[in-house]
Amino acid sequence: MLMNWQQPIHPITDNLAISALSAALPILFLVWALAFKRMKGHSAALGTLTVGLLSALLVYRMPLVMAVMAISSGALYAFLPILWIVIPAVWLYQLSVQSGHFSIMVNSIASVTKDARLQAILVAYVFGSFLEGTAGFGVPVAISAALLVGMGYKPMKAAVVSLVANTAAVAFAGVGIPVLALEGPTGYNAGDISYAIAWLVPCLSALVPFFIVGITGGLARIVEVLPAAAVASVSYTISVMLTAAYLGPELPALVGAFVSAVCMILLLRFWKPKRMLILGGGDMRKRLTPSLGETLRAWLPFAILTALVFLWGHPSVKSALTGSYDGDNGLLDGLNRLGELLSIHRPVPFLHNRISNTIGDKVEAFWKLEFLAGAGTAVWLVCLMCKWLFRMEWREMTKALSNTFHMMKWSMVTILAITGYAYLSNYSGMSATLGNVLAMTGAAFPLVSPLIGWLGVFITGSDTSANLLFGPLQSVTAQAVGMDPLLALAANTVGGGAGKMVSMQSISIAAAAVGLVGKEAVILRKTVWLSLSILLLLAAWTFILHSLQVIN
Repeated sequence: MLMNWQQPIHPITDNLAISALSAALPILFLVWALAFKRMKGHSAALGTLTVGLLSALLVYRMPLVMAVMAISSGALYAFLPILWIVIPAVWLYQLSVQSGHFSIMVNSIASVTKDARLQAILVAYVFGSFLEGTAGFGVPVAISAALLVGMGYKPMKAAVVSLVANTAAVAFAGVGIPVLALEGPTGYNAGDISYAIAWLVPCLSALVPFFIVGITGGLARIVEVLPAAAVASVSYTISVMLTAAYLGPELPALVGAFVSAVCMILLLRFWKPKRMLILGGGDMRKRLTPSLGETLRAWLPFAILTALVFLWGHPSVKSALTGSYDGDNGLLDGLNRLGELLSIHRPVPFLHNRISNTIGDKVEAFWKLEFLAGAGTAVWLVCLMCKWLFRMEWREMTKALSNTFHMMKWSMVTILAITGYAYLSNYSGMSATLGNVLAMTGAAFPLVSPLIGWLGVFITGSDTSANLLFGPLQSVTAQAVGMDPLLALAANTVGGGAGKMVSMQSISIAAAAVGLVGKEAVILRKTVWLSLSILLLLAAWTFILHSLQVIN
């Protein structure tokens, strides 16, 4: 019979520094593999998991069966809710492209104005945020960069603009996956984390339109389109903040993009820049403006998705979807029975209450699978609706799904491995060891917290992966130094957004989209100063929020 096990805080000769080095080995391996060996992401992730397992077994003396169950729990969480959202989100994008409706969506945006600076805001900031909120995983960068080249932008400028613009919605990518991914490893509610992020996100989203105008038209000419840039910034940022604070992490990027687009379109009906910046050589302006009916049909699945995700988040509906509804509504009662049937809550064998943490408390471990309640279920439903909304054949639908799995196969391996490692680090005590080292920063930790998220995305290229890697570490350290863990988790997420524009994964995608493979270092030099400037601003604002105890 398996005995209970006590997590050691410094397993090597009672020396915290050496123990911390051992706990950090998986992360150091990941840095080495990605930054120096240029390994593929999935290979680096699998190697990180292997190094983490060896450290847990040989240094922390964690029983093998516990380590295996910890990894399996992480992999299960990677499947639901993470991949349960990611796969249909990318499928929805593929359906839109394959049916021809994606080009209609793009043209409906590009036809709003002839000014290249405002087109860049609409395409890279507004539409890019919409794509980030639905698909994520590099899709917005590739699409925005390619579209800007089609509008006449030089490839280098198109790549830089797409990378800078992409940072605005990273925290809420893929229907909120970076935030939802934090729930399992940290135990904090995604809605509460989203509320904390709402206080930090202006450091990114409010500045991006002005950066775009400065890059595309030069700093001296920002004033020419200042009203439009301000409207885009304010409308997007306020709507994202309110949605994140009161509706959770699934909808902010979608709502922000929609509200900003409407406000921009209304403004441009009554106001035009006195001096237009019109680029030559692009083929986008040669395309016909789509009709109102075509435009509405193209956007309809995404409007339905927004409505369904909103419905999924309603307290009564959510309780019914999880099988915990106790009201007297007949429809919800029937939904509750289905939700109960499709929900699994089980203690993890050999793990639940078998581990004592570093302060002696028992560690709980549950398998929690809620197929009906997951936001991904709403996305799957919308994908199936596209059969009729886009008038597609089942053969076309399955082809798009096949393309999705082909496109995502190695990303899925990466997510499974990184999530497995995150859970292993949590249950073995490695996160606690590293947290104790970071706690030595004391009152300065709120300044360091965004940097950790920035480094996580710089290394992995994914805010989701960075949150899985460092989320537990942030929460443990925050508790040790007296910082609100929700603020630390928010700082990790938004700091990761600032790091997105300099991650080699994003830069490689942008370079490939515009034909600049081999010029990645040049793109990095053009984005790094903006990324670091945002990081410094974010660190200062995080420290201020901590000092004022705003999140509490």
